[in-house]
Amino acid sequence: MISIENNLDNVKINPYDLFMASKKYHHGNLKQSLIDSGILILQEKGIGALSLRSVARKAGVSHSAPYGHFTDKGALLAAISTRGFLVLDEQLTKTVEEHQDSPGNLLVEFSWTYTRYALENTALFKLMFSGILEDEHHYRSIYLINQEKAI
Repeated sequence: MISIENNLDNVKINPYDLFMASKKYHHGNLKQSLIDSGILILQEKGIGALSLRSVARKAGVSHSAPYGHFTDKGALLAAISTRGFLVLDEQLTKTVEEHQDSPGNLLVEFSWTYTRYALENTALFKLMFSGILEDEHHYRSIYLINQEKAI
């Protein structure tokens, strides 16, 4: 049987590791930061520029960090799309609450809220309704939100 203690002479240590300061890293809510970065990239450069690597770069983390939260680009797109739907839902709900006593005003204000969201978040809105996530049942965040809203 081979033991580690007997083979310590065979361990190679990179000399630069000895001189590198150990840096403790804590990002906070990395998943939300990655989603925020993805939305910014989407708005600034479009969906073609959006990748797990570009999101990591924008968030200031290693290129492998997003894989702790997203299995692939599709999962990232699902999370970004989900965030978009949640924000739109919040805005529409607020509009309904503010104008529930006046059906005529409610229709106008609801339509304007929806249209304004689309105009202010064009790239995100296109992603949300693009059909790019046809297999949305594979993405747990979308599934859970749809189940919650159905109740």
